[in-house]
Amino acid sequence: MLSISGALVVRSRNTRQQILVAAEDLLLTRGFQGFSYHHIAERLGVRNAAIHYYFPSKNDLGLALLRRHREHFRWWAWQLQKQKASPISCLERFVATERRFWRTAPRAPWAW
Repeated sequence: MLSISGALVVRSRNTRQQILVAAEDLLLTRGFQGFSYHHIAERLGVRNAAIHYYFPSKNDLGLALLRRHREHFRWWAWQLQKQKASPISCLERFVATERRFWRTAPRAPWAW
């Protein structure tokens, strides 16, 4: 059973994750300069202040998105290591994954 403070921690983590998911989607569809906290707040049905609570500046949000992407990459690399794939196979999978990722991102990375 969660205490009130425990429930707040869980809700806080969920809110932070929802903000990151929405921001990542906006990043891929609009580019980093193409969205604001207002867009995220509108999408999640919260106030801008809620976004600023977790990420005081847009740079803080950008760094959190980079960390999230890095963690996903580490998990993916770990999965390949578990399979004991050859280095060539790992590289081929990496390139294929990156191609799929960039095909889904309609904006070029320099627009971020």
